[in-house]
Amino acid sequence: MSSSALEAAVTALFQPVQQDGPGRVGIELERFPLRVRDGQWHVPDTQELRTLLADDAGLEDETNVTFEPGGQLEISPRPASPRELASHVGNLLTRIDRCMARGGVRLEATGVNRWMSSAEIGLRSHKERYEKMQAHFDAIGPYGREMMRRTAALQVCLDLLPGEAGVEEWLVLNLAGPALTAAFTTCDQEGLSRSQIWMGVDPSRTGLDGRHLTRDPIAGYVELARRAEAIPLDQGHPCAGPFRTAFAKWPEYGHGRPDAEDVRHHLSTLFPPVRPRGDYLEVRYLDAMPWPRLVGPVCVLATLAYEPHARHAALSALCHDMHSVGERWSRNAVLGANAAYLVDSAATLLEIAVDGMRRLPPAYLPPDAMELALVELDRLLNSAARGLRRGELACA
Repeated sequence: MSSSALEAAVTALFQPVQQDGPGRVGIELERFPLRVRDGQWHVPDTQELRTLLADDAGLEDETNVTFEPGGQLEISPRPASPRELASHVGNLLTRIDRCMARGGVRLEATGVNRWMSSAEIGLRSHKERYEKMQAHFDAIGPYGREMMRRTAALQVCLDLLPGEAGVEEWLVLNLAGPALTAAFTTCDQEGLSRSQIWMGVDPSRTGLDGRHLTRDPIAGYVELARRAEAIPLDQGHPCAGPFRTAFAKWPEYGHGRPDAEDVRHHLSTLFPPVRPRGDYLEVRYLDAMPWPRLVGPVCVLATLAYEPHARHAALSALCHDMHSVGERWSRNAVLGANAAYLVDSAATLLEIAVDGMRRLPPAYLPPDAMELALVELDRLLNSAARGLRRGELACA
């Protein structure tokens, strides 16, 4: 494999959408399916969950339903405007909850499964991809299993804009991550937060050090891919490739690998806070959250990405953090919304978003979008004030 093959594959991940006006929004919603039996929490079998969902014959046509390694249920409705998406997702979740209730199953929306340990959950899918990932993460520490089995996210997918606007969008969504993650956390301060778990997974592939963030997104992402350790699949026979070795070093092992399929698979195992997916960017840092709270963060991200004045204002507010984003992610994992400078940054971003919402087309956002964003701002500031009264608010 030549370096040009990796560069070409990464370039294909940054193909902007040519459009006028604000773009589409897609979301991927993860939920923990749980049931109490004999006084103990259980994760129901995936096949049983699919059988329950089949009671609503139209669901499969309206959303893609998949399951994560720890049995987390994920739905991925078709992208639309935030207004259309909010209406559609609310209806979908009501129908899915109704299906689950017939089997005594609850769907919990939070960043970390606080009801069960990773050992109790187990690996619910034994695809080779997940088996190899688990072995790789186990060689680093316990957090890989925690991530695979006990975390759930709200992922927000936004069209990649062309030209300089796309570079700004990439930087804003990345640099805003630590502050917005703190603002929208569902962590109840007991046990590990989702951010803490992700900090310990695999520093080579999570991109939380921010070294790949430059004004040349493709070059930066190529370097992230080169540094990340390979997790080879067998491709039908035992793999003679490397273990705990940077992808860029793999060709030194010979055996005709990595090949084009290895490149594709490797890029799919990179888990930075914002991941390029072709013609859109996948924001991965938000906790799973209940309906309808999730509508506010979705509208905030769409506004910061698509409304030019809001995007420029956010970038101006965040540009001084270009070289300290790794430290901000570390502080976020430890302190979350108790870090004063993250509270200040998040409040600024929410205020910028609310102002930007006024300039978007009238029918683009849900009618209560600004109200929902302001509720999040009040929630953030009230939480920070409580922390300050307890003497827990950390100084910048």
